[in-house]
Amino acid sequence: MNFKTLQKLVEFSTILLLLLGIFWVIFASIIYSKNKDISNVSEYNSYRGALALGIAFGIVLIIWALIGLLAACKKYNCLLGTYNVGVFILLLISLAILVISIVMTDYIQDYKNDTNCTQKSLLKDLKKLNYQSYQMLCQISCKCNYTGQNPLLHNIFNYSSSSGVVRAQDCQEFSNIDISDLNSYSDLLRSVEDTFSCSGFCSKNQYYVFSNVNNGFPNKDCKTEVIDFIDTNNTRIIIASAIITFFFLMSFILVICLCCKKPKGENFYQRTGEGQYNAK
Repeated sequence: MNFKTLQKLVEFSTILLLLLGIFWVIFASIIYSKNKDISNVSEYNSYRGALALGIAFGIVLIIWALIGLLAACKKYNCLLGTYNVGVFILLLISLAILVISIVMTDYIQDYKNDTNCTQKSLLKDLKKLNYQSYQMLCQISCKCNYTGQNPLLHNIFNYSSSSGVVRAQDCQEFSNIDISDLNSYSDLLRSVEDTFSCSGFCSKNQYYVFSNVNNGFPNKDCKTEVIDFIDTNNTRIIIASAIITFFFLMSFILVICLCCKKPKGENFYQRTGEGQYNAK
């Protein structure tokens, strides 16, 4: 492969890296802006932090791609070397993500196979929390403020259209549920109900328990929805990280070849003060 071809390939790879960085910035920014007005910020701090990290990662890719493009066009070997160090670091990161995602596949399958939530401690706690909360809200021990229709068809027995609570967390007996991390788990189930329009864990509730009883009537099991969501996105991460890892590997090899390759007809180079190689 001659020098010009290598140079064009490196330039093309840096352009792809630039487009990838722009995509990350736009994608993460759009999702971040859609969730900026969420009132219960504490439940979304980690989520927003991940999005902010994605924006920062995209900016780094854009800057690094511009450095590589400049170095490839001007044949600055010193700058190309610096660029390639960054590409190598990104290669290691994408490879680590790929390996972790592949390992996660087995863990996800174990949770998926626990269909009755009787094996994994996390699933058992969430199932217990859901069951006891469901037996509490809108029942004898906790009147709910229900404004919908046909309450008895959905096992809503103790309700009022003018008073009561709208979620299990507001019941007086809720704090008596014997589960560690009660507040964290209830916040998690509330977020899951809001996100996936489901209620119940290894079961299906006839009304929303942790978000708002007046949100309608769910017909999905939250455990199934969450595990399927994680499984689907983990598969996407494996595919994406495999492609990106291959791309970074090819870019790394191409830059090394370009740094070592001399243009046809030139026997040697002399480094100028700016670090560029010029032919004698």
